[in-house]
Formats: sequence, structure tokens, C-alpha cells
Amino acid sequence: MKQPIEFVYFDIGGVLVDLNGLWRDFFNLSSLELSKAREEFAKYDLLACRGELTVDEIREMYRIKLDIEIEDVENYFVERFIKREKMDKLVKKVASKYRVGLLSNIWGNLFQMLQDRDLIPDVDYECVVLSNLVKETKPNEGIYRIAAERVNCEGEKILLVDDVDENVAGARKMGWRGVEFGTDRVEESMKRIEEELKII
Repeated sequence: MKQPIEFVYFDIGGVLVDLNGLWRDFFNLSSLELSKAREEFAKYDLLACRGELTVDEIREMYRIKLDIEIEDVENYFVERFIKREKMDKLVKKVASKYRVGLLSNIWGNLFQMLQDRDLIPDVDYECVVLSNLVKETKPNEGIYRIAAERVNCEGEKILLVDDVDENVAGARKMGWRGVEFGTDRVEESMKRIEEELKII
């Protein structure tokens, strides 16, 4: 018999904020073929999210590896994040019934900038686990272990909502529950969250 869910972790990019416009604009700046640009980006983005690159190094990586010149990379990204208003309401609904937190692969000062611009639902997050601070990234086991320990919760009592299938699979491997958030199926994904938490 399944244990009742006690804690819900939400991913940020893709779930709480829409990144589709950002990626379209960003990769259009590169002279590389799209698949090659995405491949190069993925390699270095992982290092950035583990806190192994400074913002200046990230900017230089974009210039050298992607042929993309952006002076203020953090502002460039944040200005193109779009708040998901319906998810804002859902997170507040979830937070009224469950303990909630954030679990994100992120770099630089993006999290603080997202908060400052009111792009993240304003609720009382019991725990915020940011990859660049804990030096671990999803879907590696380490970040899920840290996240579970910080809220003193057994894996099967934790639900992760994430838009990356591998991240949800990594959580399930650790015994967590998971909802794969389809960025092109937002309403359907929200319904699945409600069904999983029985708050329809």
C-alpha cells in the first residue's frame, strides 16, 4: 500500500515558468546548426548548474562554443521567462494542503532574480534545493538524497513535478513519486498533479 504524500517538490524552469520563448530566441542567436548548438549547450549548462562555472565563464562559453554574444546573460534569460499563471494558482492550492519546496537545476543568481520579479509563486517553501549551491544536479542520486534529508521525509512520501523525464525517472529510482510535466500539455499535466494529490 502506498504511503500518503507529505511533501511536494516543484521544478522551476519549464514547470513554474515557461522557457519556450527563451530557447527559441537563444538558439536563433547561434551560427551553429540547432542540434549541435543544443549539444554544446547541454554539456556546459550541466557544469554551470553544478556551480562549477561563474557567470562570466558561462558568458564566455556561449561566445566560444555557441558563437553567441550576450553581455548580461542572467538578465537575458530572466527577461524571457514567462510566469505560468495557472501553475501559480495550483502551487498555492497545493501549499494550502501539503508541505512544499523547490528543486531546481539552476545557475548564477537566477533564483533570486526570479523571486525579485515575482515569477515564482509566493508561498511558504519549507525547503529550496538549488543545484548550484549543493553542487549536485538532477537526475543524479545525490540531489534527491539531499532534498529528502532536508525535509526529513521518506522517498515514497515525496512527489516531484518536473518537465524533464530523466529527472522524474531519477526521483522514482530513489523511491519518490513523480509527475512528468508536459510543457506542451500544461492543462493535462496540472490535472495529473491534482489527481496524484487528490485535490481536484
